[in-house]
Amino acid sequence: VEREARLIARLQHPNIVGVYDAGRSDGHSFLVAEYVHGYSLRQLLHARGRLTQGEALRYGIHIADALAYAHSQGVVHRDIKPENILVTEQGSARVTDFGIADTLNRTLDPAEAREVLGTIAYLAPEVIQGAPADARSDLYSLALTVSR
Repeated sequence: VEREARLIARLQHPNIVGVYDAGRSDGHSFLVAEYVHGYSLRQLLHARGRLTQGEALRYGIHIADALAYAHSQGVVHRDIKPENILVTEQGSARVTDFGIADTLNRTLDPAEAREVLGTIAYLAPEVIQGAPADARSDLYSLALTVSR
């Protein structure tokens, strides 16, 4: 969590959810992030079905802009999917949760395993085959995310 917080804290972009602090308390990790008033893209898809062409384009541009900035800072997200995109009430898409790298490299409990299985549907084929994620794999995941 602390590594994730340090990475994200240096990312200052209007389409990236800000992180303010991280630490451990009573053996549990915590992350203090900016509050975003809105819904995850997953929640919107569940409630309304597919995105309109305009929404897919607008959210895709917002997310691509955030990823281009993160990539310019040497940060690859590794887990772009509807659960990690928040949509504000004003219609702006915000990227959250840059912490998947740790999850993919350790033994998972059943709840974590289900989360990773949900992620696999959005991973680039080369990442599934064991290649390291890079900017191109984030863009592949973005394309799958906004096309659903």
